[in-house]
Amino acid sequence: MSPSADKPSDPVKAVRRLIAEIDRLTKQQADLLRVATRIGMTPDEAKRYESWQTELLKRVEELRQLELALSSQSHFTAGVGHGGQKTQSGKS
Repeated sequence: MSPSADKPSDPVKAVRRLIAEIDRLTKQQADLLRVATRIGMTPDEAKRYESWQTELLKRVEELRQLELALSSQSHFTAGVGHGGQKTQSGKS
């Protein structure tokens, strides 16, 4: 494990990686849906597929919100001195 693995920003980086991967997969799904509907996907199959895609997009948004929360938390934590008191300079 790298020395940076203990830093508070690592969860943010992990969330960003997940968002990028889900975005990539979602785009692939959208492309496949267009192709599949042209070559014979039934309307019912297309609706199911679209509902899966909608669920994926919801999860992406949840990850984006988590990224914001983690990012805000790590910025706050960086400005807190020893004993939990924020110093004027933001340093301990």
